[in-house]
Amino acid sequence: MSYPIETISLQPQPMVASEATTTPAELAQAIGQSLGEVWKYLVEQRGIQPAGPPFVIYHHFSPEQITIEAGLPLSQPITTTDSQRVKVSFLPAGDEVAHTWHIGPYDTLSQTYDTIRAWMQEHGKEMAGPSFEFYWTDPADNPDPSTWRTEIFQPVK
Repeated sequence: MSYPIETISLQPQPMVASEATTTPAELAQAIGQSLGEVWKYLVEQRGIQPAGPPFVIYHHFSPEQITIEAGLPLSQPITTTDSQRVKVSFLPAGDEVAHTWHIGPYDTLSQTYDTIRAWMQEHGKEMAGPSFEFYWTDPADNPDPSTWRTEIFQPVK
């Protein structure tokens, strides 16, 4: 499958997120747990609807350990949370972000990241921050993984 890549500029996006450190084998479970915590805090406790789909920021990714922030974007920043795990912050922003879409199951996302790395090498780019993904398809609503849409961002310099 072809993954066309473009560079775009992103403005800071307010968010709430929960951080987790996990293993690759337990990544899906960690994401689900973190997103559940954020949803419960934001919607059930604060009555605030998210401004877009859920996302995950990948701060560290190795074969042994992954550190993520999973959360929801906000239309307006909130100043603080009274939660130990849910934090207020901003999604990464920048003048140059490699952007593409992945269509298909999550277990084939690595192919899209391989394409991004090859594009970066071809264009003389380096990573300038953690990659992050927006999940536009809810697998609970659409069980066909071949149609899942994931938007991928990689800050570059």
